[in-house]
Amino acid sequence: MAYLPRKRLSSTTRQDKYFCIVSPPSEHHWPIYINWPDQEFLGDLTSAAHLRSPKDLQCYVARNADELETILKDIVQELEQWTDETPREDKRTVKFMETFMESLRLHAFPTRETKPGDEALICQEYLLKLFRKLGYYTSKPFLDHEISLPSKNYCARGGFADIHKGVWLGGRSVAIKVLRFEKHTADVIRKYFDRELRVWRLLQHPNVLPLCGTYTGFGKEKLCFVSPWQVNGNIREYLGKNSHFDRLNFMYEAALGLQYLHDRIPQVIHGDLRGTNIFVSETEHALIADFGLSILTEQPGFTSDSWGNGSLRWMAAELLSEEIAEDTRRTTASDIYAYACTVLEVLTDNHPFAEVVRDVQIVHHVVNMKKTPQRPPDDSPAVSRGLSDDLWQLLRKCWLRDRQKRPRIDFVVDSTALYSRRVPSKVEIL
Repeated sequence: MAYLPRKRLSSTTRQDKYFCIVSPPSEHHWPIYINWPDQEFLGDLTSAAHLRSPKDLQCYVARNADELETILKDIVQELEQWTDETPREDKRTVKFMETFMESLRLHAFPTRETKPGDEALICQEYLLKLFRKLGYYTSKPFLDHEISLPSKNYCARGGFADIHKGVWLGGRSVAIKVLRFEKHTADVIRKYFDRELRVWRLLQHPNVLPLCGTYTGFGKEKLCFVSPWQVNGNIREYLGKNSHFDRLNFMYEAALGLQYLHDRIPQVIHGDLRGTNIFVSETEHALIADFGLSILTEQPGFTSDSWGNGSLRWMAAELLSEEIAEDTRRTTASDIYAYACTVLEVLTDNHPFAEVVRDVQIVHHVVNMKKTPQRPPDDSPAVSRGLSDDLWQLLRKCWLRDRQKRPRIDFVVDSTALYSRRVPSKVEIL
């Protein structure tokens, strides 16, 4: 069945502001729920193909290889019309797009060991474009055959992982984070890894680093996350070369990303918010990364390069002592504490509690002495960067010892907006 030009739909259609249901008249056909602002396009696609199941969708792509590029161009053009108000996470929408991308993968990466033809290269190109527009990939995000590694050597080494740089879909640099843990704990860790993977892969926000998928090229026993490579690095690295960067607006964007995580159902706790876990996109916007990994790396068997993974300075008192709170799990309140520490870190170019030389002294400093970070002097560069009296009072509220009294993220976002230029990022993340 050839691809049909646009025409008025004869199928049943229900349309809300940005939501429509398009299905052929027969109740036995596979109904398509999708968030197209222009519902006629999807009707053409589904009606022309007489889709009854996800398998039919894959067959449709195979039968229409000659006009595949035209179809893909139209899909990307429709995605261009999506706005921030367009719902992107409806389960049927996700199912349809994942199935469509999965069918493209079959043609983009043929199993036979031959040089990819024009059709395969077109599929690879548009898979990358769809990921850039949607913010998620397929439900089977195993990228072994889609990634090439210029080098087997890691280019960076974190507390619990080695970072490698690869090329995905022939045209996008990606970071491959290889977790380090003892082999005898692999089964337990994999359970937590799979859970975090399910959560991360559907997160889609301009200020949250997306997940491309997983990679097993270093061995089946290795657990690896793949995310877009950020050439500007994290905010601490970026500030080392761009000291006049608008730091306060950047942290406002980071608060928007954290708000998105906390507003999820169920809530997503970051657990390790700090400057090294907030990246700067190519267009200089904030991208929160590594959320949930702190919980994963607390499982027995992980190996670290440094005691406490260097994160003690951003940890609230209740996380450091069972005497303060019976429940020492990370919460939205501990994220708020860490966010305030990160604001101070970014404005001062220094880690919290800079006066405390050794990390191992932080527990005594925070738990026993009940200390909070010190305010920089009036002649500090942090003042000219936005550290006003009002902002300092907000940070102090975020550091309250009683976590129940700390402000929620909505209050933090609204308050931070008053001290920044309030320019939310509405840009692509790749």
